[in-house]
Parts: sequence; structure tokens; C-alpha cells
Amino acid sequence: MSIKKRIAIVGGGISGLSTAYHLHDEYQVTLFEKEDYVGGHTDTHELVIDNKTVNIDSGFIIFCREFYPNFCAMLDKIGVESQATNMSFSAHNRQSNVVYNATSPNKLFCQRSNFFSFSFYHMLFDIVRFYKTSPQVLRSNDTKTTVAEYLKKNKYSEVFINNHLLPMISALWSATPERVTQFPIHHLVDFFSRHGLMQIFNRPEWQVIKNGSNSYVKALGEQLDVQWKTGSTVKKVIRGQDIKVLTNDGDESIYDAVVMALHADSALAILDKPSQDEQDILSAIPFEENHVIVHTDEKIMHSNTSSWASWNVEVPNDFDSNTQRVCTANYWMNLLQGLELKSNVFTSLNVQHKIDPEKILAERVYYHPVFTANSVAAQKKKSLLDGRQGTYFVGAYWGWGFHEDGARSAADISQLIRLQVT
Repeated sequence: MSIKKRIAIVGGGISGLSTAYHLHDEYQVTLFEKEDYVGGHTDTHELVIDNKTVNIDSGFIIFCREFYPNFCAMLDKIGVESQATNMSFSAHNRQSNVVYNATSPNKLFCQRSNFFSFSFYHMLFDIVRFYKTSPQVLRSNDTKTTVAEYLKKNKYSEVFINNHLLPMISALWSATPERVTQFPIHHLVDFFSRHGLMQIFNRPEWQVIKNGSNSYVKALGEQLDVQWKTGSTVKKVIRGQDIKVLTNDGDESIYDAVVMALHADSALAILDKPSQDEQDILSAIPFEENHVIVHTDEKIMHSNTSSWASWNVEVPNDFDSNTQRVCTANYWMNLLQGLELKSNVFTSLNVQHKIDPEKILAERVYYHPVFTANSVAAQKKKSLLDGRQGTYFVGAYWGWGFHEDGARSAADISQLIRLQVT
């Protein structure tokens, strides 16, 4: 019986966990995670609300079977159940005082003055036009034209830009409007198309994991033959004839290959003597900090409860395409997770200064990738990195930054490792 090759995975988010899932039967897998838990952005909080114990998610929340094939295949294999959710969208622009809920025609006009607003109908016209015509950019190889340039060239209205498109993508990627207007339009439309967001009608059904997203992390922990090293910070990865992984607690271990399941900047920081390609490519993909709070403070929502949806975006007073202010996103967890509670519970991004401290239930800081023409170009050079010096890279940042991107990245790298690490 041959001795299994040893694989180190550094990072315990969706990408590291998925890699461990694919490889644990064929290799001796050790997973290092600096936190005392694995899961990364899969972050479920067990809370007592209205005298009930409930599980509330603050990071990864929703997915779609149609567009998350790798992630869903793993869920099915490990026996984790999901349930349908209501993935509705609303927006409130504090500058113009425009409010709408895109769930239904009635809620679209939840603010009755919308009936008599020419600019509101102009926005609706441009929404239909954008979703109908923008997929044409996918027929070209132009990856440099930005969102701002595309919108200007095609003469989209300010009311559409400031009340719909920029708030949506600013909230999706937790980025400033200045950042999102510099996204390559090809990258944005490709994401929208692959996630059913171009469909005005008959949109796909979205799901949440029963009893909180961490249910799948627990199942993996119970079922995978993996050595879990939580609370273990890797300070250096040294590549030579073998691969040495050094941790802050003085541990030093030898492996045949290492999978860097960290954010690009974190991976680069712990690689000893990184190659020029590693320096150039990984440094081209930056990350931004985002503050997330689980709370029960209804003041962050619009006073008109008819406007409430699962995903509620607020445009701040000083919002424009040049501001550093991020649109805030408030997820109504009662609707998203089907919570039977008297209290309304929200997971909110970047509104910590607005929330009553006594109503805060949990707080987290997450980091999300920033997409520019440079970072998208860097993604396309990933093949220059994988397999060099026994090192492989996985992460949601190699795609659009979402859960399926991490799962797909892990599936692809696992296939490559099977070919190369024998």
C-alpha cells in the first residue's frame, strides 16, 4: 500500500474547505486556519431572540442551484439541506427620497408619488433597456471599457444610475461608487448573466441552508478525514525540495504540495521568496474592509414597511460616482431565513455608526476583493502560478468573489493536483 502524499491547505474558508473535500480521500490533508473556527465568510451566530434560540448568518447567506453547481454538488454529497428563500430587492435614495421595492408592481409603487414621477418611469425604461441590451458586450473581447464609460456612451439617465445600478453593484460588492464605476463592464455583465440578474421576469429560485449556513461547515468537519489545525497562524511557506509550513506557535511541518486558500494579499505575505509572477499577479488583486452587524434596530429601514425586501439598499445623502461613501445593504433576515420571530432581525453592512449599540447582536469585519481592469487581467494569468514550486492557489477572488467562485476554484485545482502530485 503506497503512502499518501501530504497536502497543506492554508485557509479555512469556502475555497480551503472545498479543496479538502475534494482531496481528503486521496491525500493526507492538513488544513491551517488562524481563527479558532473554520468557515471564513460562512459565519452563523447562535442567538437568543424573543426567548428562542435561532441561527443568524452574517456572511454567506444565499445561493442558487442553477448557478452554484460545484457548491450544491458538495452540499448534496454531505447531506446538507436547504430551503427556498425570497430574494427581493428594494432601494431608498436619501438624496432624491426615491423608494421602491422591485418585488411586485404594487410594491414598485409603494411610494405613491412614484406614480406621478416622470423620472421614475425614465428609470424603469432604462432598467429594461440595460438588462435587454447590455449582454451585447459579452460578444466582444473588450475587458477594458469601464461601467462609467459604458453608461456615458449609451446615454443612461442619472436617475437609473444613482437609484438602481450603482446602488445595486455597490451593495453587491460592498464597494464605493467610485470603485464600481471602474469595474470592467464586461466583468459586471458576465456576472449578472451567470446569476440570472438579467432576467426581469422568471428569475431563478434562491436558497438558504437550513439552520444557518454553518451547517455545511459542521458536516464537513464531521465527515472529512482531515487534520484540522485551527487557531494556527501560518507565518511562512518555504518552497524547496519539499515544502515547509511554519506557524506562529513554532510548528514546522513538511508537505509535498501547498494550497494557498487565502486572500491574494495574505497569500503573498507568507510566501518565502515569491516569484516575480506571484508578486505581480497577487499584488494586482486588492481587498477592502467591510463592517457587518447583526442587530434588531429597525431605524435603519425605511418607515414604509411596504418597501421592505430581503435585500434593502440605501443610498446616502452624499452619494455620487466620485464619493468614497458605500451604499449600505440591510438584509431582512426574517424574510431571508424564514425566521418566526416577533422581532425583526437585520444583517447590515457599513452602517455601524447608525445602529443603537444596545440592539447589536453580533459584529464582524470581512474583506472583499476589488475588481478593476488590472485585477481582472491578473485573474487571467492564474495558470502562471499553479503548480510552480508545488504551490497552488484557490479563492473566490479568482472569480466574482462569491461562494460558487471559491467552490469552482477548489474543484479546478483539485483536478490539477491529482495530475501533478502523484
